[in-house]
Parts: sequence; structure tokens; C-alpha cells
Amino acid sequence: MARIPAGRSYRIKNQRSSLYLNVAGYNQDESAHLEQWHLQSGQNRMSQVWHVFPLDFGKYLLANKASGFVVNIRGNSTEPLAPAEQYRLQQTDARPAQQWLLRDAASGTLEVINDKSQLLLTVGRHTSNPSDSVAQFGVVSGDPTASPASQRWHFEVEDEYKPVLDLPDIPDVGIGDIHRMTSYQPTPSTKTEEVEVATMAYPFPLVKDPAFNRQRQARENPYYILRRYGFWERIYSYEHGGASDYTHTEETTVGLTTTNARTVEETTTISVTAEASFGFKGFGASLSSTISHELKVVTTHEEVKSHSRKVTIERNYQAGKRVTEAIWYRCDKYVLERLDGSEVLSWTTRDPNTSIADAYPPQALESSPEQP
Repeated sequence: MARIPAGRSYRIKNQRSSLYLNVAGYNQDESAHLEQWHLQSGQNRMSQVWHVFPLDFGKYLLANKASGFVVNIRGNSTEPLAPAEQYRLQQTDARPAQQWLLRDAASGTLEVINDKSQLLLTVGRHTSNPSDSVAQFGVVSGDPTASPASQRWHFEVEDEYKPVLDLPDIPDVGIGDIHRMTSYQPTPSTKTEEVEVATMAYPFPLVKDPAFNRQRQARENPYYILRRYGFWERIYSYEHGGASDYTHTEETTVGLTTTNARTVEETTTISVTAEASFGFKGFGASLSSTISHELKVVTTHEEVKSHSRKVTIERNYQAGKRVTEAIWYRCDKYVLERLDGSEVLSWTTRDPNTSIADAYPPQALESSPEQP
């Protein structure tokens, strides 16, 4: 299968007719059908420009630059000659009708294959006539009235989005060490510096932007940048003077530590779990493996029932032994940005499964039976 990376939009030209995939009548309404048509200039040209968003497992989402709707098979049909249309993003079982595979064909062209039906995007009557509709159809073979060229498409670059193309490949070097104690006094800072550990391009159809509607997203901001910053945060600290035996208890929140779980879910389709992993709502599940790989996060396909939980830390101290102890948890701040760098949303997680204990004097930690 062919691979098209994120960061560009395309004109999609039929090999046989040399006409372009177009929304009929430059219509911006839902359910408008797709056709082949002469290349346009000015505002009408946007109806012939398509954002090609990579999904998991070599699949793609194709979104029109003018309307912001995605290429869909009408009625989610699997029948040959079912027409292609532009439609809102669908959820759950209907999702495969909007997902496409790209397969290398002759002369640098691609076949565009519907994930649900496994049929090819085809000029319906295999003609070179302007305004002929585009539909899905089986592979042309042995039919003298049909042409394989009507099922093959050139992808011509229209726009490039530099913030996406220039995203760095951040090496996995960790987030450094905690602030370790050098006396009985706790360190002044309760958190380390934030370190950018991962970043990825996030397709606009998966983002509900409070400032940009769907059309404005498609035209001005087809991608968002989702960044991950890691740091250590001290969530437990106690200085024991040694006068008597003592048990000290503190409580902290893990999972999503900012109080915006619903906003995160509605804006990004990401649902943060109490273990600081990611679940997904609706179409976001089609990008879960990519998110796991590029953001270096654990993902789950189970229903997320809790976004955070309380953790109690209890430590026992002995008489006659002066000691100061601290426990640090791994935290991550996620920031969703527009292409101009403006922030849409941020949230922070605390991972209960990644921690470091510190003590002064250091040997006190070695003799402690209770490690986090």
C-alpha cells in the first residue's frame, strides 16, 4: 500500500479523463455528491482540494478543503456504483465507509479503496466527460466498456503546512532526574522543568475548536499540533525528627489532575484514564495506534469509567532515626495548538505507576521496607 504523510493537501486527478475530484456545484452542504470536473481557480478551487489524513494501519481520511466534510459512500453502502459524497464524520460501525486505502497503480497513480466495501473510487460510467459522478466499483477487468484508468488517480500537491512538515523527531531520552535532597530540608521546588518528549499532527475532523468552525478549520487550520511535556512532581514530603515512632499519611490525585475531563474528551475525542493512559471516543479510535506510537503513551480500547482517583501514601518512621523522605510521580502536560502556535486546550496527568523515592540521608531509603 502507498503511504502519504501528514502535512499536505492535494488535487486528485483522474488518470483517464485528467479531470479532478470535485464537489458537484462547489456545494458546501452535507450529502453533496462528488464528480469529476475541470480544474478551477479562485474560491471554487477549494472544492477540488483534499486533505489526506493518515490513520492507523495504512488507512486515510479525505476531507474537502471548502466544506470540511469527508469523503463518504452514500448510505454506507457496500454495493457497486453506490455514489461518493461529502458527509459529516461518522462514529462506530459507520466509520469504515469513510476510511480509505491507497494502493500503488500504474504511472505513479493510486487506487483509492473504500475500507468497508473494498471497492475502488471510480468515475461512474468510465467516461472522460465533465460532471460525471464518482462512485465505488469493483476492479475493472475484461470489460471492453470500462477502463482501469478511470479507477486510478494522481495526487498533486496543492498546499503544504510547514508546522506539520517540520515537526521534529524527538529522541526518547527521558525527562531527567528529580531534585534530590542534600540536607534534611526538602528541595525548594516541587517539580522539575518540563521537557518536550513527543509531538504529533492531529487531524482537524477530530477536534472541536471553540474558535474555528468546521469550514474554517478545513481552510485555515487543517492540522493541530499535540505536544507532550514530561516532568517530575513531588507529591509526598515529610521530615521525621526521630522523637518517637510515627506513621505519616498523605493523599494525592492520579490520572487526570486538571478538572477538564469532559472538555478534553469533547475537544479531542481523547478520554484520559485514572492510570494516565488514553482511551478514545468515536472516530478517535481510528488513530489510537498512531497516538500511542507518536506520543509514546499507553492506550486502551476499554470504556473509560474513571478519569482520576485518590492514592494514599503511608510511611512508617522509627524513634531515634531522623530522616526526610520525598516521593515524586511522573507527570505529563499535553498542549493542543493551532498551526499558528495558539493554544486550544491543555491538560495534565499524573502517573501512579512511575515514581521515584528520595531520602536524606540516602541510606535511610535503603533500609525502608516501603517503597512506592
